[in-house]
Amino acid sequence: MDNSLVENNARMFATVTNEAHMMLPLLTQTFKLRIKSGGKNPLAWSTFPQEEVCLLGKWIDVVVVWEGTTFFTLREVKTRRLLQFCKEEFFAHVTQKGVAPKMFKTWELANKAK
Repeated sequence: MDNSLVENNARMFATVTNEAHMMLPLLTQTFKLRIKSGGKNPLAWSTFPQEEVCLLGKWIDVVVVWEGTTFFTLREVKTRRLLQFCKEEFFAHVTQKGVAPKMFKTWELANKAK
């Protein structure tokens, strides 16, 4: 194998690895999310509505669970509870301010790349 090809591949691998290390804190950051309390059936997204009714209208700290591909999955920091949203539910039931919509778009891009 040609030495210049090996060196070029090693440089590209180092660059990609460096970029991934720089992105990791952004992708694993805690951010605020607010679940809307109004509208028609505000808990339509919920798997356990009797437990999650306390979240309506409140700002909660969450992190993205990146393993999910079908649903945008978040973990509430305080209780470790999982919250899952399909695209329509996310836009209908989550306040579209702050980092939350940006993280959703990032999650969508990551799933398209898979």
